[in-house]
Amino acid sequence: MRRYDWVSKLHEHIAANTNREFSWGNNDCCLFVARAVDVICDTKHATSLASRYHDEATAQAYIAHSGGIAAAVDTFIGPHKTEGRPMRGDVALIKHNDIDALGICIGRDIAVKTTDGISYVDRSAVLFYWSI
Repeated sequence: MRRYDWVSKLHEHIAANTNREFSWGNNDCCLFVARAVDVICDTKHATSLASRYHDEATAQAYIAHSGGIAAAVDTFIGPHKTEGRPMRGDVALIKHNDIDALGICIGRDIAVKTTDGISYVDRSAVLFYWSI
């Protein structure tokens, strides 16, 4: 896919999720990011991830069983990075309102699915990231 195509599809994905209600196991930050990666890379991560939990309790259990959220993402995308900075399309683990959350880099900001819709957080909040 040409760069323009995936960037456009990524922004369409973000716009489509702006007003979608947050729901664990259906429309949470992890599934939002998995679907974004699927748009960019033509993968099926969201389908695989959605089969592993269905609410907050099972999501937290899955994360704990995986060894943390970074380790869980590592199993889907590969090892995370701590050096450098994420680029457009990369997955990022951030601290947002004292909660670890996954987002997708859209340039200077990270788009994150929150209970309020989509929040945009400066990429200086990135703890780890994964190159896509």
